[in-house]
Amino acid sequence: MPANTTNPAPASPEEIVWQGGPSQVTNLVRFLIDLVIAAVLLAIPFVFRSAPGWVAALAVVPLAVAGFHWLRVRSLRFTLTTERLRIETGILTRRTDDMELYRVKDFTLTKPIALRLFGLGDITINTSDHTTPRVTLHAVSNPSHVHDLIRANVERQRDRKRVREVDFAPEST
Repeated sequence: MPANTTNPAPASPEEIVWQGGPSQVTNLVRFLIDLVIAAVLLAIPFVFRSAPGWVAALAVVPLAVAGFHWLRVRSLRFTLTTERLRIETGILTRRTDDMELYRVKDFTLTKPIALRLFGLGDITINTSDHTTPRVTLHAVSNPSHVHDLIRANVERQRDRKRVREVDFAPEST
């Protein structure tokens, strides 16, 4: 066994700070439209006696579309740790994207009226990461709290890694 092959323990273990995902409220209009279409398709054979009975079976299509959109939102998960933001997407094939917090350049909290009615908001994060230069946490609950958690952990990671954001102004001619 070679000498001095042990890895030093990390300064502090990574901990989960917050987990969540977008609200199904984002699908509200889509769900209502799909429900109306399904109801119309179910009603056609009763209203128009000459319509074939299989028309009612087509009501499955808008309900399946609504189910797909519900599942797509349900499968999007955000995990904020003390070191990174992890974004997991996909229904059949899962994709995990990690964004290191020390790479965050700026973040914005937006609360559109439609989301604010439900206590939701969007957090947009601009980063220096080439694969994910912009990340939006859409329709998250308690967005002010999540925004503050991101800010605090970004600052902690910048201090820990001794990273600073430097902007260069273009030269004027």
